[in-house]
Order: sequence, then C-alpha cells, then structure tokens
Amino acid sequence: MARVLIVDDNEVILSILAEFLSTGYKVDTAMDVQGVLMAIAANPPDAIVLDVNGPSAHGLNLLSGMRGHGITIPVFVMTKDKSPELALKAKESGATEHLVKPVDLRHLDRLMAEALNVAPMLG
Repeated sequence: MARVLIVDDNEVILSILAEFLSTGYKVDTAMDVQGVLMAIAANPPDAIVLDVNGPSAHGLNLLSGMRGHGITIPVFVMTKDKSPELALKAKESGATEHLVKPVDLRHLDRLMAEALNVAPMLG
C-alpha cells in the first residue's frame, strides 16, 4: 500500500484529508517543516499533499528544497489562491499538480491514483 504524507498547518484540513486518503493509502501527517523532515526520514512517502501557504515556511520553498535534494515523488500543492501565476510557480517549483482549496476529493483521488499507478479509491 502506498504511503502519502499530508502537510498542512490547519488541523481540520489535515484531519479531513487524512481520513479520506486513509481508506486507500498509509497516511502520515505533518504541520510544520520539522514534522515533514521527520516523517520523510522515518517513513519515506510515495506522494505528498502540501499546503503552499504553510507550514512555517512557504510551501513552494519547501518543495524546491525537496526537489533540490533529489526527492522526485509526486507532490500535489494546495492553496486558496486560484491565480494562474501561482499555478505556474508551483509547476516551476516541481509540483505534480496545483489544487485549489477546498480540494475536490474525487479529483485528488484520480490524480493520486494516476501518479502512483494504482486504482482510484472511488472508482
């Protein structure tokens, strides 16, 4: 079973995404950069769902840092910002996909399944 790391500084969003994804994946969560680093070291994820406006540092900086250290797994960034500029910046930073909050869970399911080459949870 694939492992997914969800990173968000909002406990409610973290809980909703973790509950949803846990039906098809092993799920770890983190609320800040230290938690991300600890989670990656303890249980390397197969994919990451990352809030752009958190945690503790700008999410795109964190993504760029991960890419710079050779982490090539799918990373789905989330934000409330619908601007095409941010979507482009996310792609340039190495994001697999830019998702707008509130995240459409069916869409996330399809994207995650495609990126990890598994069957979607919702069919």
